[in-house]
Amino acid sequence: MDTIGERIKKIRKNNNLTQEQFAEKILCNKKTIQRYEQEECLPDVYNLKKIAVEFNISSDYILGISDDAVRSDEDSFVKITLLYQDYKKMRFNSILPDEDYYWITFEVKEDKTYITSVQTKCIGFADEECKKEIRVPREVIPEKAIELCKKVKGDPVIINKISEIGLYYIFGGDAIIRRKLCEEHMPNIVEPFIVDRRG
Repeated sequence: MDTIGERIKKIRKNNNLTQEQFAEKILCNKKTIQRYEQEECLPDVYNLKKIAVEFNISSDYILGISDDAVRSDEDSFVKITLLYQDYKKMRFNSILPDEDYYWITFEVKEDKTYITSVQTKCIGFADEECKKEIRVPREVIPEKAIELCKKVKGDPVIINKISEIGLYYIFGGDAIIRRKLCEEHMPNIVEPFIVDRRG
């Protein structure tokens, strides 16, 4: 039976796509696809879902659980496909003038724990030796953050509305999000936290 990397490569080649074109379709970068195909890492839940939806392939097939590439639950597949198309459109959202933005990342680890991270800044120390920093989210210059994200990870989505937060939690990845929206509707991300600089 093929490995996951071999199956991803097959899907890509069957669709006559370069690694760069394939990456563009699932909103990641070429290096990520190279790593999948060379078995250096496995796709996370979000990229697996994106591949399945974008190419109308069963995730069981991608994972090597089944040799049948055909999707079985047509109704839910149509719904998730429509949601994914809406999610992909979010990367073309405009940066709103006079708004502050954060750069956040949401992903699921192999042990199924959810990780949400945000670009941060230090606002002080929690101890006298200055070893424990108190950190909070920091605003980013959205255009610069988008440019950097594209180079490192792939296209981020841009979140300007409450309804887009739900889509983001389904598909994950990197997002440039309006500060006010994040503070009002994702309070767990903006709470100050302590980082121990001693390791």
